Amino acid sequence: MSVAELKERHVAASETVNSLRERLRQKRASLLDTDVAGYARSQGKAALTFGPTDLVCCRTLQGHTGKVYSLDWTLEKNRIVSASQDGRLIVWNALTSQKTHAIKLHCAWVMTCAFSPTGQSVACGGLDSVCSIFNLSSPCDKDGNLPVSRTLNGHKGYVSACQYVPDEDTHLITGSGDQTCVLWDITTGLRTSVFGGEFQSGHTGDVLSVSICQTNSRMFVSGSCDATARLWDTRVASRAVRTFHGHKGDVNAVKFFPDGNRFGTGSDDGTCRLFDIRTGHQLQVYHQQHGDNEAPPVKTIAFSISGRLLFAGYTNGDCYVWDTLLARVVLNLGSLQNSHEGQISCLGLSADGSALCTGSWDTNLKLASKMAKTTNLCFCSLLPFLCLVTFFFIPAKAAVKSYQFNIQVKNVSRLCHSKPIVTVNGMFPGPTIYAREGDTLLVNVTNHAQYNMHGLKQYRNGWADGPAYITQCPIMTGNTYTYNMTITGQRGTLWWHAHIFWLRATVYGAIVILPKQGTGFPFPQPYSETNLILGEWWNNDVEEVVKQGNRLGLPPNMSDAHTINGKPGPLFPCSEKHTFAMEVEQGKTYLLRIINAALNDELFFAIAGHNLTVVEIDAVYTKPFTSQAILIAPGQTTNVLVQANHVPSRYFMAARPFMDAPLSIDNKTATAILQYKGIPNSVLPVLSQLPALNDTAFALSYNAKLKSLNTAKYPANVPLKVDRQLFYTIGLGINQCSTCLNGTQLTASLNNFTFVMPKIGLLQAHYFNTKGVFTTDFPDRPPTPFNYTGAPLTANLGTKLGTRLSKIAFNSTVELVLQDTNLLTVESHPFHLHGYNFFVVGTGVGNFDSKKDPAKFNLVDPPERNTVGVPTGGWAAIRFRADNPGVWFMHCHLELHTGWGLKTAFVVENGKSSDQSVLPPPADLPPC
Repeated sequence: MSVAELKERHVAASETVNSLRERLRQKRASLLDTDVAGYARSQGKAALTFGPTDLVCCRTLQGHTGKVYSLDWTLEKNRIVSASQDGRLIVWNALTSQKTHAIKLHCAWVMTCAFSPTGQSVACGGLDSVCSIFNLSSPCDKDGNLPVSRTLNGHKGYVSACQYVPDEDTHLITGSGDQTCVLWDITTGLRTSVFGGEFQSGHTGDVLSVSICQTNSRMFVSGSCDATARLWDTRVASRAVRTFHGHKGDVNAVKFFPDGNRFGTGSDDGTCRLFDIRTGHQLQVYHQQHGDNEAPPVKTIAFSISGRLLFAGYTNGDCYVWDTLLARVVLNLGSLQNSHEGQISCLGLSADGSALCTGSWDTNLKLASKMAKTTNLCFCSLLPFLCLVTFFFIPAKAAVKSYQFNIQVKNVSRLCHSKPIVTVNGMFPGPTIYAREGDTLLVNVTNHAQYNMHGLKQYRNGWADGPAYITQCPIMTGNTYTYNMTITGQRGTLWWHAHIFWLRATVYGAIVILPKQGTGFPFPQPYSETNLILGEWWNNDVEEVVKQGNRLGLPPNMSDAHTINGKPGPLFPCSEKHTFAMEVEQGKTYLLRIINAALNDELFFAIAGHNLTVVEIDAVYTKPFTSQAILIAPGQTTNVLVQANHVPSRYFMAARPFMDAPLSIDNKTATAILQYKGIPNSVLPVLSQLPALNDTAFALSYNAKLKSLNTAKYPANVPLKVDRQLFYTIGLGINQCSTCLNGTQLTASLNNFTFVMPKIGLLQAHYFNTKGVFTTDFPDRPPTPFNYTGAPLTANLGTKLGTRLSKIAFNSTVELVLQDTNLLTVESHPFHLHGYNFFVVGTGVGNFDSKKDPAKFNLVDPPERNTVGVPTGGWAAIRFRADNPGVWFMHCHLELHTGWGLKTAFVVENGKSSDQSVLPPPADLPPC
């Protein structure tokens, strides 16, 4: 037979095969009259509600210097191995973020890694075409490197995938670019079986992924560049049990479904698919439209323990959480704060399903954990041969929520500048703390910083409040301290931040307190929610900027940009990758938890074309009202509802300062993007309309609309009778300074007293009755009354220095009027009181009139909060009941003014019983 005849017969045979394949596909399609999602919808199955409060990034693992390509968990859930093209394997303790092993590889181009079932060994492979085994208990060589304990050599192409056979440290399966899979005997280093290759039923392209069935370890599935997945039985290597078609691109990832009867795939065609191994049917396609753009390739997938959730990582940095039953994306981890800044190359769940780890080309790994939730999850049967499996989560009650905060220095790039910054767990902003009302929080902090859980009342427990030298001394390098606090009677948005020097420029994060289980919001339930933390960015080292200002006796240089979730937005240079974006669906309502973590600026915030409905301030519900913009001072939080009811497009969310005093500030606008689903990134965002920089009328009008909800369930318990009346003037001043270049320095004071920080914690001195640390003779009124807001006063501006506190009787009611003055200049001041909420019963412009103004006080539904903005050239009156014993800091939340001494503290005495007294200090309280 001639070559031409052979070619002709080959072409005819190929056409016959293709024709039979198409007939099979059509026959399957005719039998499979629906998919999983269609059947589930026909049965009225409810969609999962899975928001950012259910799965939150709690830790960033930093150590690799190249792209992370692969990761794997041990069965005992607390260790992870990762492989990077920096030529190293790193074994991590997932609970502490510590590295237990850093293994240098002979070949830097590593592509896969795996833990053995016992966790005693790790395997890896890559472009060197071998699979290397490392025994983690082996001693290191003379250079400190862990030696290879076994090399599996036999592939003729790169090793793209490896996985240990369940319950066996002695056998492993690999996939390779030579189009084969191999079952290895690690003890001998020999191949037990080869799958594919010379066999006609094998792959015709590079094998990219393998997954072994956990319920039947003789079965495994492989994915390939030939756009197919194949099912293999290790007892029959000569042929694939079944070939699965459907994808139109490389199958980069395969993963068995938890029950072992199905498996998922992820492909370069941008889809994930679910197949049944017994019938060969494709059960579902998971595909998200991206407007006019092609869907990004899927690089990695994993199923939750129940199988109801499918996690998929994409090349554009998205990490979708799919509802496998209804084929719907319920969450995009890539859109949350602290998400990866590069391709998601690998992901995996811990053995118990409690944590998700993702790896990325940005060189980092990130750990996310879930909140407890009550859900009846059911993967319903599609056809008679599919099993009915129902999974239950136990309802969450009051719980103990633990967080580990490791202080780490990380290089961060913004505005074309890169610099090292201090972070928590390598995250900027830091991790969000999630809890429910009634929960106990344990935040274990390692290294040199103090943290204020801003707004948490800390009843009798000032030891967990955080400000340095007020309630504790600093945590020294390498030491730890656990902040132990129970959340009582609070729900909503607060935040945490460093409380020493200007460290909170980068060390801050959100606290989200959910209502008790079974308790909803007193406003329409939002479809989803997002945290928006407003901040500031300096190109230079912040502490050096402050030191330079102190040497001059002048204010330090202002910030170079404002930020939203740590990102300045596209109006700044080099910010294409540093823009926060939030995807919304037409017709849905979203809850935005907005926090002003800026050091020195009050900020306006608005979304182009969308109204904001204010429903909460400082973790207290308000009477809802709608505004085109909000005003939020440093230290304050505001929750707003936003309806995605406009023409689908991209809209700027913007933040810009408010300043109605004659002072220089960073008047730059930070932006983020609210993007409707399906709108491509090529669409230019609509610009936001913010109030003018000095729009005093808007500021006063907005604040006047804030009122407590004041219902039977959420009452406003305003003190009507006042036991103690205080009047504090706020002023700037000039004192002599021998270390300053011009011999003087700017300062600030309350009632003409500039606060001097002590050398030991005030709460410790109070509790142990240590003499000589502070006095309790802070004046209730200014020493010399004057026309506080008249013409600017520029002479005789010296202040008195001292650590003077005010003593308050337990359970007494206090009214405090904070009066701005024109000493040098008038200015707005956000004042924060630790340990308490208070009611803002009145505000005004000019001098407070003690005879006329109290008649105008709102004693019915005044706003309740923990930080009040004193108007420029005006006053604010607050009332609270002193029912929380201890030493409680009160200060201006402009970090500049706090550093100048605009602060004091209240010593609230103990009550008559032990449960009205300060708790004893914890054993690990940092020593002074």
